[in-house]
Amino acid sequence: MDRMAQAFASYWRNSLADSNFSIGGMSEKDTKAFTICGDQFMQSGHIDKTKTDKLFKDEPVDCNTIEIIIRPIVYRKQVNHTISHSQDTPDYVIPLVTDALLTRNGRCYPKQNGTHISRDILEPLVKGSFSIGLVNELDDYLTINTLSGINYTNNKEDNELSDNEYNDYWCKYREDIESLLNHVAKEWLKDTQSFKRIHDSYIIKKNAIKDIFKNILPVYDKLRISSENIPLFENITAKLPTPKEPCLSSNSLFSKRLAHASEQFPLATAQCDALIHLLNAKNGETLAVNGPPGTGKTTMLLSVVASLWAKHALEKDNPPVIVAASTNNQAVTNILDAFEKGFSKGDEPFGGRWLPNVKSFGAYFPSITKAEKAAESYQTESFYETVENPKYFKEAKSYYIKKASEAFEDIDIESIKVSAIVDKLHDSIKNEVEKLNQIEESWKSLTTIKDKIQKQFCDDPYQVRKNQQQQLAQLEENKKEWQNLENSWQQYLVDESLWYSFFSFLPFIAQKRLLKANLYLKSLWPFGSQQPKWKIIDEITLFISNQISAIESLIKENQRVIENLEKLINELEKCQENWCLALQHLDIKENTKTIDLEQADSIADTKIRFKIFLLTTHYWEGQWLSKMEELLPTLLQWLRKTGKSIIEERWYLRMMLTPCVVSTLYTLPKYFKYVGANYVNDYLYNYADLLIVDEAGQVLPEVAGASFALSKKALVIGDIAQIEPIWAIPAKVDIGNLLEAKVIDTDDIEQEYNKLTNLGVSASSGSIMKIAQNSSRYHYDPDLEPGMYLYEHRRCYDEIITFCNELIYKGKLKPKRGRKSEGGLFPALGYLHIDGICQQSGSCSRLNELEAKVIAKWLASYKSELEEKYNKPLHEIVGIITPFSGQANEIKQAIRKLKVCNDQKLTIGTVHSLQGAEKELIIFSTVYSKHNNGHFIDNQPSILNVAVSRAKDSFLVFGDMDILDPHLNTPMGTLANFLMASETNKLHFKSIERKDLIESSSTSLQVLRDAKEHDDFLIDTINTAKKEIIIVSPWLTENAIESSKILPLLESAIKKGITVTVFIDSELNVTNSVDNKLFALEDLLKNKQIEVKFVRKIHSKLVIKDNDLLCIGSFNWLSAQREGEFARHETSLSYQGASKKLSDEIVLIKNSLQERLEHQGLH
Repeated sequence: MDRMAQAFASYWRNSLADSNFSIGGMSEKDTKAFTICGDQFMQSGHIDKTKTDKLFKDEPVDCNTIEIIIRPIVYRKQVNHTISHSQDTPDYVIPLVTDALLTRNGRCYPKQNGTHISRDILEPLVKGSFSIGLVNELDDYLTINTLSGINYTNNKEDNELSDNEYNDYWCKYREDIESLLNHVAKEWLKDTQSFKRIHDSYIIKKNAIKDIFKNILPVYDKLRISSENIPLFENITAKLPTPKEPCLSSNSLFSKRLAHASEQFPLATAQCDALIHLLNAKNGETLAVNGPPGTGKTTMLLSVVASLWAKHALEKDNPPVIVAASTNNQAVTNILDAFEKGFSKGDEPFGGRWLPNVKSFGAYFPSITKAEKAAESYQTESFYETVENPKYFKEAKSYYIKKASEAFEDIDIESIKVSAIVDKLHDSIKNEVEKLNQIEESWKSLTTIKDKIQKQFCDDPYQVRKNQQQQLAQLEENKKEWQNLENSWQQYLVDESLWYSFFSFLPFIAQKRLLKANLYLKSLWPFGSQQPKWKIIDEITLFISNQISAIESLIKENQRVIENLEKLINELEKCQENWCLALQHLDIKENTKTIDLEQADSIADTKIRFKIFLLTTHYWEGQWLSKMEELLPTLLQWLRKTGKSIIEERWYLRMMLTPCVVSTLYTLPKYFKYVGANYVNDYLYNYADLLIVDEAGQVLPEVAGASFALSKKALVIGDIAQIEPIWAIPAKVDIGNLLEAKVIDTDDIEQEYNKLTNLGVSASSGSIMKIAQNSSRYHYDPDLEPGMYLYEHRRCYDEIITFCNELIYKGKLKPKRGRKSEGGLFPALGYLHIDGICQQSGSCSRLNELEAKVIAKWLASYKSELEEKYNKPLHEIVGIITPFSGQANEIKQAIRKLKVCNDQKLTIGTVHSLQGAEKELIIFSTVYSKHNNGHFIDNQPSILNVAVSRAKDSFLVFGDMDILDPHLNTPMGTLANFLMASETNKLHFKSIERKDLIESSSTSLQVLRDAKEHDDFLIDTINTAKKEIIIVSPWLTENAIESSKILPLLESAIKKGITVTVFIDSELNVTNSVDNKLFALEDLLKNKQIEVKFVRKIHSKLVIKDNDLLCIGSFNWLSAQREGEFARHETSLSYQGASKKLSDEIVLIKNSLQERLEHQGLH
């Protein structure tokens, strides 16, 4: 392995070790791994001798320093029954992480810029709802500030700092880390009552491996000193992107794509192209497949596995070792479910399995802690234990022979051997593959002859032949005419007087002779040919002779062309006949000339390749029986052995039953471990035939890298436009690790670091998907990311995925599900306006209590209808996504309080909770409001891309729609544009009171329920106003204004000096501005001194009186139908009283309206 690959192994190993100790929210159990130092440690920077000796235990005597992690500041949860705690609240918050050295004299040497705050307690969160600050605050601080450290070198004299010098450095370090914490966790430190700082610091030795990385770090330890040839690992650690090559043409490798997973649905073109390029991959190669949501990544993956399984069967090779992995549990589950349910069963007698109790084509290799639970749902290692024994073998062999006898009529069930059945199956596979060869070769021959004809004649050969034959007939006719002329001319010369010939040397005789000849020939000259002017009579004879010779040459050429054409046409017809015969393998017998290879390819997936898959399945089942029979005498001893060759054989045996093993990248390496010489553990490098990494856009390079060393090739599937990885290491710490590992060895550190960042290899910003894109040889779509690309989307209704297409994918996705039909419970894209308030939670996240309550009550209201429509429980139908963990917790509490359903089963969280999953209905809680708006969602387009693309039938936004501007070129602006494209997207639900507005005893709440109550309320409000009346009503209609009878009252109020302002939606009303009545209505209001103001896309329906009344609800005050079939049941809530909160709310709303003013009139 080259030096750079070794350097990357060290770098990724150190990056994992750093993140290993970076958890900020800990349980009591987590803290037991640390050495606890009292308050004297933070004062002095020294660890006492007993603890130092303990940390140096097992180190060589000449080892003067060890790497440690300092957790300098610790907060412990308060045990106080008056303080409520979320279920996600940790026992300890230990926010700061410092990389340091410890010397034998107990001094700690923190590294410069070696301190950061744990990522797991910073928003945005992957899971849980506890946070102390925002990750961008940490990034900003570390970008601007340098965090002090204490330099340590191996030169003893340089390290002899005096106590005073050391103390000065330590105090500066302590000041810097306190400043960092105060900046990032300022609000949490100020407001938290749940935690108390204790005067301890925690220390841990850096090589103390936690369970999560215990299978990865030993691989890196081997790799960083390995000299083995491991081309795939070298490929992904190259410091230059792989040069791009032209892609192979579609339908290439037709006969090499042997097997397919479905008897009903063929691969889409882009899926097929991805498979083609994978089969063309060389050892050491990584192929990236960019798979946007719902584009059939799993379907493609199944055909990849099926094809490789069949290829090895055809070649009578060992079965391929294929492993699929991710860091995302949902991705692992999706793959496992696909291997159980995604492969079609097929029809008898070849359908299904020929071995009993094998229910899936995939196996799951989980961590030890999850193995027992996983075995309840999936085929784990315990599955192999149930089949790798004599009892099962005996039963399975009989079952297999019985099934085979049903498939092959000539089998004698009493005497047949398994090996003979395997041979029959192999012959059948060869026969089916030969069909693919015939189709491919016949098409190749057909296209070759067509190309040859096209190149020579650029036209229909039959028409060319007809034209040539007509031309030949014409030439023959012309030749005949000239020959007749020649005969006549010769006769003329015979009949001519000898005197003319004899005296033709005389000019006047020669002239007369020539004139007589011309007169004679004029009547005989062939039609269409102009008679030349000759000087002497001998020229005539020569001319006619030459004409005949020229025509004869043309005739010969024409005959040659026709003869060549006949050969080509015969060849074409023969090729067409062969093509027709080949298509009979696909049961195509009519209109064969209209079928091309692309169409045949799709049909071959379901007619031939699926059959090969079934035959392959039974071939490997038979091979498994044969191998088991061979192993039976020494099976128990064989199963206990852990040497290299035995581990390899065990993999092969198990791949015969389950062609793919699924695991997490944290666990996978342990299954490739063997015991080598001198009982030293090592790994099967470059062993697996294919490593598949799913949801690779989320996978950290340092987590995945070790598994790449274990495989020959890699298929990396993901989408960098969805969720990014959660990077635990800040850039400054990352640069230090790169320098230490000698990955960066240049003076221009920043430039070198930016290059590595672009390659995706960085632990602070990279992903294995980005690495794969740069490592791939192909760039399928130049407008999009490198690698292959999948386009056809079948999950969501077209209206839903079209949003993602516009936001992210440049219109390249091909929606295939269709548009949502009219009617139904909810629109494909819908919204419910909620006049809530965004606040900061105690854990520094954001929440909107009213939004959470509305969502809970809305779900309770529609639960029975949803469950009846989809015939499954609510938690399987609905997912709730919010950008903030605090809101997720608030929604869970609201649902729990109403007992809507089991909130533990219902998926509620940030987008991470639904990555890779799908639901019929997704609710998106925006949280932001007029009180507290922000750009977090717009700063990360992946949030909306993931959220929207999870929804199969409906994506519903719950939030303050007034803060969304559809004219902004931002993710939320684009979403607003889609949501507000139609009035039918608007949802209606009863208003719920804002608790914060009625906390004061001086504030009363009134509920208005129908048009009359609303009109009476409005009249009373106008009559009791003293200074100001504001009416916010998106629509304005003459009928509503007349029905409410408020104009005279408003006019009277204005005369008393009361200001009256009406806010309406500029776009809703301008749409109808051609109506002269609307112009007149605007003029009428203005003439009565009512100020009419226009706000773009207004959603609130409000009445404000002075500073003591605010009415919020769903009633359109100046447009609602008061009676008849279009009258709606509307609800509004009126808050009234001398409350500062109410007064502040009114001021905020007024300011918001003023900020969004557009223009002052319709005309």
